[in-house]
Amino acid sequence: MKKVLLTTTALVMTAGVASAEISMSGTAHAAMVATTTANAVVVTGADLNFALSGAADNGMTFSTSLDIGGGSTVDYDDDFELDPQDMAVDTDPAVTIGYGGYTIVMDKEGVDDAYDADVSHKDIGISGSMGDIAFSVQIDTDDNKASASLGSTVGGVALTYAMSNEAGAAGGNSIGASYAMGDVTLSGSSDDNGTAKTTNKVGLAYAMDAISVSYTLVNEAEEGWEDYNVSISYSAGAMSATYATDEEGVNSIVTTYDLGGGTTFFASAKNDKDGNNVQQAAGISFTF
Repeated sequence: MKKVLLTTTALVMTAGVASAEISMSGTAHAAMVATTTANAVVVTGADLNFALSGAADNGMTFSTSLDIGGGSTVDYDDDFELDPQDMAVDTDPAVTIGYGGYTIVMDKEGVDDAYDADVSHKDIGISGSMGDIAFSVQIDTDDNKASASLGSTVGGVALTYAMSNEAGAAGGNSIGASYAMGDVTLSGSSDDNGTAKTTNKVGLAYAMDAISVSYTLVNEAEEGWEDYNVSISYSAGAMSATYATDEEGVNSIVTTYDLGGGTTFFASAKNDKDGNNVQQAAGISFTF
C-alpha cells in the first residue's frame, strides 16, 4: 500500500521532544455484489487511515492511527461479507508504545485476545521475547480477564501455546506445532475449547511453483476425524486464483488480477452447505 507522506518536518515543541510523522493510506472498492437475499447491487466504499508515529530521545517509540470511511468495502476473500465503513472517527484509538524490544498496546476493548481474536477483546497488550521464546499477554481491566501466548522454534519445529480465562468456549487452552520440509509443511493442533470437548487438527500444505495445496483434517470431540478443509491456489504473474471446499460442501472461489498502480480486479463466489449463494462479487479495489 502506497503511503502519501503529509509531513516529515519536526513537530518539535521543546528540546528533547522528537519529531513525529503523519502518513495517510487507504483503500476503495467499486463492485457489483449479489447475496442469497438480494439481487446484484452496486457497492462502493472507502476506508482512510491516518497513521501518526514518532520517537523520544531515549529510544521509546510511539504510534497511533485514526480510521474514517464511508459506504462499504467488499470482503471477497475471507468472510465474504460487506464491511461497513463508518465516517465517525474511532473514539478510542489504539496507542502503541515500543521500548527495549517490548511493545505495549493500549486500546479499550480493542486488543485481540491471544486465544480467540473473534470472541474477546482486551484493553492492554504486552508482547516481546525472552531469548528464543516470543510471548504476549492481553488484559481486560474491566473484569480481570486475561489471555496469553507463547511461541518458539525447536529443532525446526515451530511451537505455539495460547490460553484465555474467559468463561465457557471463549476461553481455554490450545497448542500447535508445524514443521517445514522443503515444499511440504506439516502441522497439528489441539484445543480444549474451555470444555471437555477437544478439537484436534492435522494439516499438510504443499507448494510447487505456481500451485499450492492445503489439506486439514479435523477431529471434533467425539465425532471422529470426519471434518476437513481443502484449498488449491494458483498464482502466475499478475493473476491468482484460490478454490476451497469442506466436508459440508461449502465452496468458494476467488480470483484476482493485479492491474498495477495499487489497482486490483477481483471476482469471487461462495455458497453455503445447502448450495445457496452466500456472496458473488466482481469489482475493482484501489489502494493508496
